[in-house]
Amino acid sequence: MQAAETPREHAFSAHAIQQPDAVMILADAREDDRLAANPLVTGDPGIRFHAGAPLVSSSGHALGTICVIDSEPRGQHAASRGFNPPAPPLRP
Repeated sequence: MQAAETPREHAFSAHAIQQPDAVMILADAREDDRLAANPLVTGDPGIRFHAGAPLVSSSGHALGTICVIDSEPRGQHAASRGFNPPAPPLRP
């Protein structure tokens, strides 16, 4: 992925940050109603798999997210290797 940032209306993290105490995992973004028409899914870079964890301050404020993306769908085997929600929030 060449982009250094993503417009908020296309950002997967805008969805992930809504649940600061959970990891958002999409095995195949084409199958998620919220993101199937997203240009990052339908065009370049063709995101399929996404796992995003909110970064939460010690006072409980969601500051952003950290994520892993891939252009290939990932099934349950990805979750079984440690990407299994819910997870405790990451605190800086």
